[in-house]
Amino acid sequence: MPDALKEFRFVRQTELEPARLAALAGKLHTIPRPPSALHKLVSTEFLSSATSAELSEIVMGEPSVAAKVLAVANSPLYGLQQLVGNIDAAVKFLGMNTVRSICLQYMMDDSFKAGSPEMKKVYERLWNQSALACELCFKLAQLLKLEEPGTFVTQIVLSCIGRQATYSLMEQADVLVIASKGLLERSRLEQQTLGLASVEIGGLLMQDWALPKNIINIVKEIDATLVAPVAETSTSRRTRNALCYLCCRMAEGLANGDIVDLGTFDVAKQEDAEYFHLHAYLELPAMVPVAEFLRSPEVTTSINRMLATMKVHQ
Repeated sequence: MPDALKEFRFVRQTELEPARLAALAGKLHTIPRPPSALHKLVSTEFLSSATSAELSEIVMGEPSVAAKVLAVANSPLYGLQQLVGNIDAAVKFLGMNTVRSICLQYMMDDSFKAGSPEMKKVYERLWNQSALACELCFKLAQLLKLEEPGTFVTQIVLSCIGRQATYSLMEQADVLVIASKGLLERSRLEQQTLGLASVEIGGLLMQDWALPKNIINIVKEIDATLVAPVAETSTSRRTRNALCYLCCRMAEGLANGDIVDLGTFDVAKQEDAEYFHLHAYLELPAMVPVAEFLRSPEVTTSINRMLATMKVHQ
């Protein structure tokens, strides 16, 4: 095990001094709440049985969000051959899960306002990483024939809340230092500065927003894969954690330029500490084909197109 990983552990909110935890919670409470529609979009019932008409109805109830969703859907990012004029059409061409992930991102947009051009770039990079991770995760989940791939995408979007909330609590100079770091070093610096890493801070914020406890726990498990050997939990749970974690790490690498071409990326050869425990997860039966699928045209074409579009607009 790499020394940096051996020496690190996530500090949980229950371990923090009560006064310091209360101070953090108080600051998080000042972050504007997203629209109540967010709760509908992440509910178990909606994820399992919602129709495109129900999604459209929820989004159209938030006109500013609907306008942003359509703007992104019609942007070069998703490479549509024709413009879409409403949410139903966006769902038809992009699919329920992609549209829902865009909706979730923009529903949280007003909660985290950039106070400077530098911070705007930080938040834009986070959005790009989230979009790449969602697209990558959904396509891989389909190829792996995993059930309810939409839940994976939703969990990835919600996992970004922690980083957004953490950055809103820190001095800009500190944010600019850690924003481009990998998960391990970033988490270490976050704990050093605030007492908790973004995974725990995101959990605190989701508690304040009254999101369901089971969703909060599932989202927190994604980053926890960094330090967690394969545990004796259900196979489906371990598979979900592994896929979400892998896609988040790869999305960061792609957005930061550490991964140049997805088609030549070999996950089995990654020696970085952030992949140390992941290798054991990739030996799970459901995850074995991932390395091959990552190089398939179904995945590389859309991801490389999205990445090229993001670089043009940086």
